[in-house]
Formats: sequence, structure tokens, C-alpha cells
Amino acid sequence: MLTGADTPEVYGFLVTATVASRRDDLLAELLGTLPGEVRQARLQLAHEALQLAPPTDEVQAALASLAGRLGPMASRSPDRARE
Repeated sequence: MLTGADTPEVYGFLVTATVASRRDDLLAELLGTLPGEVRQARLQLAHEALQLAPPTDEVQAALASLAGRLGPMASRSPDRARE
């Protein structure tokens, strides 16, 4: 589902809805897609959405990994990450 999102807006909606659902299976699916994701806008959107997720060890590890991969972009808005 996440890998087929055509635009950053759709991807952002899906990751936000995934986090908001609080469903462990969907969150695990999201976390599983992140290591293979290379698009900066998607990484930024996932980083922002995961900040609202319950702070499990897996979520904290993903946030740390995303922050490292994004570098200074971790603090930019997703709209700016697409430029």
C-alpha cells in the first residue's frame, strides 16, 4: 500500500493515517518499508508522522535512523523537502 502511493501527498496521508490508527500491524508495515525508502520527501513525511506514534523501542529506533538519513532536512517541513 505505502510503496504504491503515487504522490508525496498520498504517501503523507497514508503514513499519518497509519500512525493515527494505533494499529500495531499497520505500524509494523510502515516501519518495515522505511529501510528501503530512498525518496527524501517520503522519509521526511514518515519522520514527522512517527513523532506522534506511541514511543516504542521500534518507533524510537526508526526515528533515530530517519533523523540520521535526513540530516539537516529532519527539521524541514515536508513541503520544503520536495524542493
